[in-house]
Amino acid sequence: MLTMKKIILTLTLALSAIAVTAHDFEADGIYYNILDDSNVEVTCPRVTDDDADGVAAKYSGNVVIPDNVTYDGNSYTVSAIGASAFNQCYSLTGVSVPNSVTKIGFSAFYCCSNLTNVSLGNSLTTISDFAFAGCNKMQELNIPNSVTTIGEYAFNACGLTGISIPNSVTTIGKWAFFGCNRLSSIKIGESLTAIDRDIFKGCTNLAEIEVDPDNNTYDSRDASNAIVETATNTLLLGSLSTVIPGSVKVIGQGAFSGYEDLTDIAIPASVSIIGNYAFMSCTALTHVDIPLTVTSIGEGTFYNCTGLTSMTVPGSVTSIETLTFSGCKALKNVSLGDSVTTIGNSAFAGCTSLTDVVIPRSVTKIDPAAFDHCSSLTSIIIPRSVTDIEVYAFYKCTGLKRVVIGNSVMRIGDMAFGGCTGLTSVDIPCSVTSIGGLAFYNCDNLKFVSIPASVKTIGGGAFQGCTSLTRILAYMDPHSVKTGDYAFMNVPKDGTLHVQPQYLTAYYSVKEWRDFRNISTDLDEAYSMNGDLDRNGILDVDDVNTLVNTIINPNDPAGHNTAADLDYSGIVDVDDVNALVNIILGL
Repeated sequence: MLTMKKIILTLTLALSAIAVTAHDFEADGIYYNILDDSNVEVTCPRVTDDDADGVAAKYSGNVVIPDNVTYDGNSYTVSAIGASAFNQCYSLTGVSVPNSVTKIGFSAFYCCSNLTNVSLGNSLTTISDFAFAGCNKMQELNIPNSVTTIGEYAFNACGLTGISIPNSVTTIGKWAFFGCNRLSSIKIGESLTAIDRDIFKGCTNLAEIEVDPDNNTYDSRDASNAIVETATNTLLLGSLSTVIPGSVKVIGQGAFSGYEDLTDIAIPASVSIIGNYAFMSCTALTHVDIPLTVTSIGEGTFYNCTGLTSMTVPGSVTSIETLTFSGCKALKNVSLGDSVTTIGNSAFAGCTSLTDVVIPRSVTKIDPAAFDHCSSLTSIIIPRSVTDIEVYAFYKCTGLKRVVIGNSVMRIGDMAFGGCTGLTSVDIPCSVTSIGGLAFYNCDNLKFVSIPASVKTIGGGAFQGCTSLTRILAYMDPHSVKTGDYAFMNVPKDGTLHVQPQYLTAYYSVKEWRDFRNISTDLDEAYSMNGDLDRNGILDVDDVNTLVNTIINPNDPAGHNTAADLDYSGIVDVDDVNALVNIILGL
């Protein structure tokens, strides 16, 4: 997404390159081009040999354009302001456009940064693309009831505080008022039948919106201070003071995007769809109640809502889309409904305060970077409904100490847990066939990992930089596993690699494994899948019973098994029972 500064810079460079270097004649300090036998347009002066640095003289001060002008014995009507006629006339402070003018051309007053007073004649029909773009001191403008067309970017980044679109206007181009961040009130006339969602993008101080009651396409029902598409009941544009009517069914794309001062919004039960980026960068929002009627929350809906602290996604929603909560730095708690099947790309990326999220058993896929840089997340249970953990899914979750991977996961993607410096132990379930490249890269506190016989691929650098990894349980035949370069780079080679007896010789001969100096065949004794106290490969009520007996009878050998210490506290107690029950329920 382009920022406003980037867009304005791009436009400045492009429009500055437009050079209108010819005029037919000059009269009273205004330059003209002859259009035909009876009409002329105002233009900019051509460059002459007397102009310093080859730059033509610019209009300045207050310019009053006449209705008619005489040249060489002929009288002409001034019917247009030509393209770039006043482009970048920084000293221009005012202009009076006569009733004879019907068109203001492309970029006519572009970047007239000191233009404050503009008077438009009552025959004007067209305000072309970029006509007043960048006139950031122009606070007021009366658009006459003769204008039918307002072009793209026509008032981009203007200083307008209020605007009334007259009944004559039928067409407004994209981005027409983009970046008018002082604009607080707008009125829409009865004839406008097509409003692009980006016309008022970046107008982040809008407080009053009114649509003419005779407009058959749009309305501002119930004094809502919003633009609603009448036929579809879609709220297209909201404001800082919008009250969403109870008849609205859809909150449209970007409807409240960028309203940094919006502190509260009530979504009525009539709403079923919240569109893409609907509340993006509403940084003052702390909480939003989403009704049970909502079935779809779009991409980036709450992207960069840095004040949002909690969120409950109702059971009616089936997908957390791309970037939905990305950048919500204050978000601590999220409750996901039990109908969610997908957690999309970067859905929670950068939620640095997120400490608790329960992934429901309906989820089948965790998309790339879903929880990227959730640095306060301490534990995660990935249910057995999930089959894929995509690339960067939990990258740089530096506070993550405990992860339980469900036994339906088949693939752990590249960098999935890269940089999770808090992880100390990982049991990879026997459903996994592929561990991606750099999957556990730089997990420098990881001490233990169990790799099942089902694994056929270990990507390059998978455990690279795991400098505390001193216990590895490897159940597979190393000859049947494609192990990438540097898979165990900087892993201590004086730790213990536990393998099955029949593969001992193979581990000493395969390049990626032979550097381990202490290879043991005591897998049964070393086995410590967290919570699997009866060592049957399944977490169930039998393990809970065993754990309870361990606490009651401290002499029980299971109490000395690291698998019993589920919260990694160094003590086997009732907290471990609660942790095991949660794991079983989550799985």
